[in-house]
Amino acid sequence: MAKKSRQKNSYQVINWSAYNKSFVNRGEITFCFSKEVLANWKHPNKGFKVGRPFVYSDVAIEVLRALREFLLLPYRQTEGFGRALVKRMGAEVAIHNYTSLAKRAARMQVNIVIEKVTRFDRHRRRQNRTQSAW
Repeated sequence: MAKKSRQKNSYQVINWSAYNKSFVNRGEITFCFSKEVLANWKHPNKGFKVGRPFVYSDVAIEVLRALREFLLLPYRQTEGFGRALVKRMGAEVAIHNYTSLAKRAARMQVNIVIEKVTRFDRHRRRQNRTQSAW
């Protein structure tokens, strides 16, 4: 029995600068805060509290904590990423320092679940999808 040779499609790249830029842009991650989050960034400080009033709301803590969990960053890098993000957006909000972010995040009862997908898991899912189609 003769094997069928399978011809591989080849594409000729004409614009190399655009081709290279497309690969660079694959690694770019774009985040932005919604208007609701920015509007609720500062703590309203309603009610009585002993000690210094909070500056940042629970929403701000939750957002930074979710970014930390999603990107697997320590608190110091989360602070830096948040500052760079706010600067890039041109928003007029301040970012927590990492110590107050860690302390407030530890007191909050928020459960953030982010599914981590590895290359092996993606391959297995792809196999299951193709097998179930037949």
